Order: sequence, then C-alpha cells, then structure tokens
Amino acid sequence: AADAPAGSYSLRVVHVHSGASTSTVTAQLPLTVTSVSTNTIGNAGGAKITFAGANFGADATSNAGVTYNGNNACASITRSATQLVCTTNAFDFSGTLVLSVNGVTHDVTGFSSAAGNVPTITSVQPTSGGAGSAITATGTNLDGTGSLIVGGVACSVYASTSTTATCILDGGAPSGTQAVTVRTDNRGTGTGSANFDVRLLVRGVSPAFGPNAGGSVVTVSGSGFSTDATKMRVRIAGAACAVSSATATAIVCTTGQVALDNNRTDVSVAFVDTTTSATTASATQYAFSTSLTATIASVTPSAGSAAGMETLTITGTGFSTNALENVVRIGGVQCVVQTASATTLTCLSQPMPFGTHNVDVVINQQGRATQPATPVAFAASFHITSVTGGTFSVEGGALVTFVGTGFWTFDKTSWQHSYYNLTVGTKPCVIESATATEVRCRLPPAPRPFVQIPSLVNELSLKPDAANVPVYLSANGKAANIAAGVVINYAASETPRVTSVSPQGTVAPGTAITLTGTGFAASGNTVWIGSLQCPVTSESTTQVVCTVGADSLGAGFIRVNVPGKGESIQVKTCPAGQYLMCDGSCVGNTQCIYEEWGMTTCDALANVIAGETFCHANGGTDRVNIPFRTDSSTVFNMNCPMYSCEGGDCDQALYIGGRGGRISTCGPDPTGASIDVRPTVSALSTTVSSIGGGKVLTITGNHFGGNVTAVVATANNAVCAITSMTNTEIVCETGEQVRSTSQVAVYVRGVRATCSLETCRFMYTDQGIPAVTDLSPSNPKAGKALTITGTNFGTTQGDITVHVGSRACAVTSVADTEVVCTAPQMPIGTHKLRVNRANVGSSFGATAPYILWVDGISHSTGSVNGGHIVSIIGTGFSSQTTAMFGPCPAEFVSVTNDRLVVKTSNCSGTQRVNAVQGSQVSRCDGSCTNYIF
Repeated sequence: AADAPAGSYSLRVVHVHSGASTSTVTAQLPLTVTSVSTNTIGNAGGAKITFAGANFGADATSNAGVTYNGNNACASITRSATQLVCTTNAFDFSGTLVLSVNGVTHDVTGFSSAAGNVPTITSVQPTSGGAGSAITATGTNLDGTGSLIVGGVACSVYASTSTTATCILDGGAPSGTQAVTVRTDNRGTGTGSANFDVRLLVRGVSPAFGPNAGGSVVTVSGSGFSTDATKMRVRIAGAACAVSSATATAIVCTTGQVALDNNRTDVSVAFVDTTTSATTASATQYAFSTSLTATIASVTPSAGSAAGMETLTITGTGFSTNALENVVRIGGVQCVVQTASATTLTCLSQPMPFGTHNVDVVINQQGRATQPATPVAFAASFHITSVTGGTFSVEGGALVTFVGTGFWTFDKTSWQHSYYNLTVGTKPCVIESATATEVRCRLPPAPRPFVQIPSLVNELSLKPDAANVPVYLSANGKAANIAAGVVINYAASETPRVTSVSPQGTVAPGTAITLTGTGFAASGNTVWIGSLQCPVTSESTTQVVCTVGADSLGAGFIRVNVPGKGESIQVKTCPAGQYLMCDGSCVGNTQCIYEEWGMTTCDALANVIAGETFCHANGGTDRVNIPFRTDSSTVFNMNCPMYSCEGGDCDQALYIGGRGGRISTCGPDPTGASIDVRPTVSALSTTVSSIGGGKVLTITGNHFGGNVTAVVATANNAVCAITSMTNTEIVCETGEQVRSTSQVAVYVRGVRATCSLETCRFMYTDQGIPAVTDLSPSNPKAGKALTITGTNFGTTQGDITVHVGSRACAVTSVADTEVVCTAPQMPIGTHKLRVNRANVGSSFGATAPYILWVDGISHSTGSVNGGHIVSIIGTGFSSQTTAMFGPCPAEFVSVTNDRLVVKTSNCSGTQRVNAVQGSQVSRCDGSCTNYIF
C-alpha cells in the first residue's frame, strides 16, 4: 500500500461465491520520511524543502501539513505518494518540523531558519545588456538552484557558488534600468539588490521580404519591447509599419508602400515617447520586391446589387491559396472570400454604398495587390426605374413587373426571397420571381380608409380608387432607389365583375363551375377557390369555366384573376333588414340577440364588438380563433377589410362575460360565391357496432385519396382505426363508445366528407355483444391457460380473438359461454381485456389484473453476510421490482420479464423469497420458495 496515504484502514475479505467475511481488522499505515533536501534556510520565506518517503498521498485526496510548535511552516504544499514539497513561510525557527497526513505524524529534526541564512546581492556584472546577456550577481548564500529577478522577470540561475550566481537574460525583461533581486530554492527569498540596464534589441523580421505595395503583415522579434502596442513605433525603409499588437519579444505590424525594389533596408523599433530605439543587423534586414506584389486583373460581374449577397470572381496573380489569408473590400465593405487559388478568388458581397468602387485585395503574407492603370472596379446599384402596366383592380392580385438594376435572381422558393421586402403603400407585394433587372410581385388590394366604428352594411362595397400609391423595396437591410413616377394606381373601372356562379355551395372534386361576368380576358384567366386553383377549361371576356381538381379539398370564395388587371369581385346583397357578415352570410336582428350583454339588435352588438368599448374591428373572434356566436348560435363575423380590420387596426384583447376578441389577422372580404369542395361518402357496410368497438366497417365513397395518414374516420365521435383504404373505400375498426345513435364522419386532410344523415346514421349497442363475467385464474399468469366465462362468444374459434391490453391472448378453445386462451406476458397492473367476435364487435368493460409471481430461485443457500448473486424466476417483473428475503432487502442487479437478478444482504435463518413492486407482494404457484442464510 505504498501509494495510499497514511492513516487507519478497515480490512474485510469477500469470497466471490460465499460472500463477505463476518469480521474486520484495523490496519495502521505509517508515514515514512527517508530524506530531506535542505535543513538550513533563510527566514524571509520562499525556500523549498523536499521530503522524500512514502504514504504522503496525492494532492487534495487527504489532509497534509507541516508545522513548527503548532504553527504552519508552509505557504504552500505540493505532493505525490512519495514526495512532499513545502514552500516556507517567513519566520525564525530552530529544531523539529512535524509532518502530518490524515492525522498520522512524523517528526523531522535538525532544521534552522535565520536571517544569517538569507541570500543577499551586493552587485552585478555587467551592468547593462540585452536578451542573451549573461548576468553574474555577487553576494552571500547564493549557492543552490534559483533565479535572479530582473525587472520582475525571473532569470534562471545555471551556475552558482555561495558568493556568485549567474543566469542568461531572456527577452521577457522590460527595457530600461531594472532592479535585480534573488531567490534560491534551498534558502528562499533574498535581500539587497543591484541595477541592470536592459537594452532594447531587434533580432529579426519575418517574413524578411514582401511587396513594395505594402500591406504585408510582418513580425519583428527582439527584446525589451512594451506590451502596449500604442507605445511602440516601427519603420521599414523610412515608411511606417502600422503596429497591431506587441509582446515583450515580438511586434506585429503591416508594411507601408515604398518605391524600392529588391533593396534590403533596416527595420527600426522605438518607443513613441522616448529616444530609446534599435535597428536590425544587416543580416536580418527587410527587402521590398515588385515580384512579390500580387495583382488584380478583373472582377466578374463588374456590376451588381448594392444589397450584396452575390458571388463575385476576382482574377489576378499572387493570391494565397488559403481563403482565410485573402481579404477583399469593395467600397470599404468586406466581400467574404469563399474559395481561393493563386490566380482566382470568389467572394460573397455585402451591402455597400451606391456607386462604382475599386476592388481592394490584401493577402496576409503578400500584402496589398496592385491595380492596373485602369483600376478594376465594381458598380453597385439597387434601383427601380419603371413599372409595367397601367391601372389595376382595387382587389389587387395583378402580377406586375418592376424594372431596374441591381436585383438578385431568385424565385419564391429561394432563400433570397426572405431577404427582400417590397411594399405598395403599407402592404406587402408578394414577390413571385426576380432577375438582375426585373422583380415580379402580386399587388395587394387598394388601401381602404380606416373607420373607427364601422357601420353594418347589407352589401359589399368596392374599395375606393387609389392613385399614386408609393412603392418601397429593400433587401438585406439596403433600401433601393425608387425613380420618380414609379407608383401604383387602382380603379374600380379596371376591376373584373362576376355576376353569377353555378353551381355554388358544396361540390365534389371534378365538378365544373361556370362564372359569368365582365372584364375577363379572352385568355390567361385563372380561377381560385380560397387558396385552391380551379384549372380553367374554357374562357371568354364574359364567361370562364373551370373544373375542380381531383385532389382539391377546401372552402373559400371563388374569384377570377385577370392578367394585367387582377382579382375580380362579386357584389353580394343581403335582403332588406339583414346585414352582410365577413363569411358571406346574412343575419337579422333576431339572430343577433346576446342577452348576457343586453344585446337585442345587430347594430348594438356591432357597436360593442367593433367600437372602442370592446375593440374596434374585433371581428367577433377570440384569442383562440373560436367564432363569436350569439344566443341562436349564429356566427357574428366582422373580421375582414370591409369592416376595417386590415392593417392591424386592433391588436389588443378585451373580455366581457367570458367572451373575448382580438384582431391579429384579417380574413378576406366576401367577394364571391362560396364554394366548399369536399369528398363524398355514399354507403356503409354496417350501421351497428358493439359499445366495445372492434367492428369492421367499410366506408364507400369518392375522393378519399390514398394517404392513410391524411384521413380520419369516426363513428359517433369515436375513432374508427383505418386498416386499409383506396380513393373510393375505407376499411376501419370501430373504437369503444357509449350506447348512442349518431353519424359516421370521414375527414380527408381535415375536410369532412359529405354524407346524407340517413346514409351515415350509425348506432352503438350493448345488445347481443360478447360479455365477460369472470376470469380463471382471477390473476392471469403469463404462459398459462386463462379461462374467460361470459355470453355471446359463439362457437366458431376462428371468429374469436382475445387481447390483454395490446397483446394477443392465443385462443385454444371456444364455446358460447367460455373462451380459453394462453395469457401473454404483461407488466403488473390492471389491463383491458377484450373478446372480439367477428361481425359483432368487442366486449366492453372487462379487465385482467396481473400480479407478481415467483416460481423459483437459482441458489437456495448463502453467507449470512450477503453478497450472493441470486436469480428469482417468475413473471411480471420490471425495473421497478425489488426483492425481499424475509425481512431482509436484496440489492437490484438486473431484470427481464421472467427473471429478477439480485444480491443478498446481511441476514440469517430460513427466509421466504418475495418479489415486491410498490405495495404489491408476489404470490407463489404451489409451494413457496425459501432461501437459507
């Protein structure tokens, strides 16, 4: 135990098969000292006493100390198992030092600490020099290893006697007159001092050559430099080398431009505020050369966007092949280098000033690249000069083209799309695509004046004409220049009108819809139902026919988008005494009653919802987008531009009587007939299921699609689990539900299929279904027969399946009142038991309580001191299962469903083995299992 720290230890023997011994013994590990490095030291502290021996312990793993008369002798201690080093405190002592580790002590005698032992300095020779100079100090008690301290920087002694100590000055000492002091390991910190003049010294420069265009980063080496870069001045061939950093031995600076070529020249270093200076020796001078100067030949493209984010290619010579060593700037802004070769750089531009800018390249080792007689330049622009088209529909939607320069090339799926912001007035014009000279976008609707408290209307009114609406464009934070006259004009006279739509309301995919009106184009019209495009099959200036796509589902107002004009409008008028809602419905006063607030008319309700009392343009939608409903369940919806909700007019919430409202988005105006595209259910294979579910249901219809993850089927609001499907048929298994009569519903991508009330009527019943009355045994045991007693099981084994939880219980025999199956492995707890009969459904409400069972153990005897590994055989085990040997708990080792491995603890006698989980204790099948300690 030589590596262990000194102290007292308790010993025990453990046998791998029989366990631990019944008793322990105590062993004392002593502290041993075999030698001491010194016993005569100075009283100024700082001496290092090294004790060699054994059982000192590693650092910080045990308590250790060195004392004299109870006082701490050490300022610090470092140690290993075989060595302890004490750096002494400053005090006088003579006699015995006491070492201690973990309370075990060892006395070491013969120590003396006194002023007469302190090292002293009286003089140094020579009295000046630079880095590399040998300095010899004269004094007393200088023998032993240590350091001369020059200007606060240690100079390690390499030769010493009792009266002299010599070291070699390194480059870390600051220049100027510095005090020299001493410290030796065996005597400690010294007294007295002498002065030494540290000279500023320049030893060399690296690299030793560079371009005469300047810009090369060089390192000047030497000693005596200031670590404050602002205090140092460097010149090469008389030209300033801009200092960027400095240490005591090195200065980094960037060369300036000179007219020399292949001429070696001195490098001078000086302090900014003193006359102290130094220059390189002739062997380490710096040479400027035109052959080392990089050149710029071209940039492609030579013109682009002032918004940046474009890849530019720069050709020339002398570039670094390391991209990080080249810095490109255009207009003073860095163009981030992506790739590099000796003759080509590519870089990603950043937002820069408008105008033509010279390209500047600086290479880390080669310096600044030179330009040809006609400088290589990049023209940065970002301008809109004109817009195509004249006057547009007040409903917006027209695809317009803005012409200019300096645009990026992208489409609406590109990452650049999110960097562009194009607005007309205050509304976004959604960009479809862009090239270097064109940006195409969809116009927003004409602005509608804000109305603080809008009035209810019975007819949709057109948005007003708007002239000279301004345009704004920015990209990557850079605003474009917009030429005078680039504006947008809206007019009702240019707005296409829809006068009739047939059919309207709910339609199936594939339905042809005819729109009649005025202002359509002879060709190029597009039709939209909400966000769904309805492909046009025929068109003229007064009629457009489209056919709903086979995969199209959803609802919305139908409208025509006419090229060069934009969106159509269909004016809807409500009967006298009724008001138009934003969802296109018409409501009258009898539908606007809300007694909780005392509202009895639509005007009164609108005044609360749209007025300042509640929130103007509230739109009747609360914070979770639940429609506001009156006492008659009528949706009261003012959430559209027609009632001034656009532009975030209201973005606050107020709750009255538990009802709330908030405007954060604005729905569309009711600008056309409402079309609702839905799939169809035409037949059900059965209309009855057991309340326990499990009945196979085939739903026939159309337009279900083929993606089962996009379809949900329910029967009386209980999920019917889909097992297979095609575009025209869904096969599912009913879930549990209470006795009820309701509807089967199919949702495809969230859209409910149409189905007549009679066709989709569905009933859950508890009559004639399988019913479970008893289990034997009452607590199933995995792998053993489970007998289920009940009614309506039938007599055909192939019709019956049994599940415990999600696991099958393999059926072995069937009678109308009894089913026998093999219980599956399950964790302890109560699990749902279902008996399913084909064409009828599942039983309901039965459960199977699983408990812990112990069948046997791998070993039946072991030591009273425990430590024996035992496997307990049984069922129902889990990671939460523990074991008890009578009153004695066992330590958990590992577990599977049928095997629990534990380690015994201290115990005695014959004990029954039980598995325990929570409050449940295992049962045993037949005779119970005992273990003898």
